[in-house]
Amino acid sequence: MLDTNIASDYKKIMQLFGIGDRTANFITLEKLITNGEVIGLHSRTISADKKFEQNDFIALLLYMGFITITGTLLNRLRYGIPNYVIQKLYYDYFREEIEQRAKISISKDAIENAVAELALHNNIAPLTEEISKVLTLFSNRDFMNMDEKHIKAVILTLLYQSEAYFIRSEAEVNNRYPDILLLERSPFAMPNQFLFELKFCKKKDGKKGWEQKKEEGIRQVREYLELEDVSALPKLKSYLLLTDGTEIEAVAVG
Repeated sequence: MLDTNIASDYKKIMQLFGIGDRTANFITLEKLITNGEVIGLHSRTISADKKFEQNDFIALLLYMGFITITGTLLNRLRYGIPNYVIQKLYYDYFREEIEQRAKISISKDAIENAVAELALHNNIAPLTEEISKVLTLFSNRDFMNMDEKHIKAVILTLLYQSEAYFIRSEAEVNNRYPDILLLERSPFAMPNQFLFELKFCKKKDGKKGWEQKKEEGIRQVREYLELEDVSALPKLKSYLLLTDGTEIEAVAVG
């Protein structure tokens, strides 16, 4: 459950990201959001007498419980987000950071209404409109390197503004990894659940590239729908989300 008491943890995250080089800290946050992990050397001591580096910042996040050790890579450690509550905190903070850095405003009410329209009526148009609006603002300001991972981070950030669904990103399902699952969560009774697969087409690839990506994405979604655990999900609707970094097309796949 997402308890209002986690507000204090949210403030701690904001304070931590202001320590040292804020831009470098944001890059670490972006890695956590887009890759689901960061990799670094473990800092056992943090000293004010030396330069505060990324490994020191990662150590602070670890000691505060905002990341956890998930594995190793040679002499370095893999760090991931420990649970759903902390993940939501990161996405909330990520929203504030991108609003500030790109000088835009993301309307939580608009997102809530778009998710409600999707959940109740299987109408994805308001949601894709909000996604396209934010992506266009990013693109105009050259704020982020627009590739599939970054676009997915933006979409997840918007979805996390609503608490209607339990959101799973690249969850393992029969050894496959659908991009986004919106799953029913207690106590909300949802008429629909959703599977989204995201595909990015560079503008320079033109209409031919767009159609190729669409065919590839539709085929991938259909493969997911054949998986035992996916086919067992009740009231599941599935979409391919195809984008060039500004425009977005939602293709229903059944």
